[in-house]
Amino acid sequence: MSVLARNCPLTASLRLDLWIKELAYMAADAAARNHWKLSTYALYATATCISTGFEGCDRAVRDANVLPLLRNLSEHLSEHGSTAAVRRAVATVVGAVAQQGQVDEEWRGWWSEVLLSWVCGGEGGREEEVQREEVSIAASTALGGVLLLWGVCGG
Repeated sequence: MSVLARNCPLTASLRLDLWIKELAYMAADAAARNHWKLSTYALYATATCISTGFEGCDRAVRDANVLPLLRNLSEHLSEHGSTAAVRRAVATVVGAVAQQGQVDEEWRGWWSEVLLSWVCGGEGGREEEVQREEVSIAASTALGGVLLLWGVCGG
């Protein structure tokens, strides 16, 4: 779905806004079962749909409860020792949501703290250094988007 959303010339007719809820729930369900690979793919597809910016995507993020799902997913990752790939994917979705600019101050504050801990390597002690660096880069990018919403970084 991610490839289709990125490359299809008829993206508006694909109704990506309808995919967001299903993909976000698929990612959450997979994570609840510790099926990290499926969760990762569903998160990347969710991020791609959100980042297209087509009409209805920002409403779909709100209506599908994507923001609370992301928060619950992040907490689950900390408790169950997820892979670096899942944290990268979560950071990518957070960055896509931040680009849309439809989030409140509480959301920005909470994710700033989480992403900063990922940038500093505060999670996943058993990971390879390359994986930790990839998480840090994705988290830094998402954190930049969140901070732009606050007006902390120039943009």
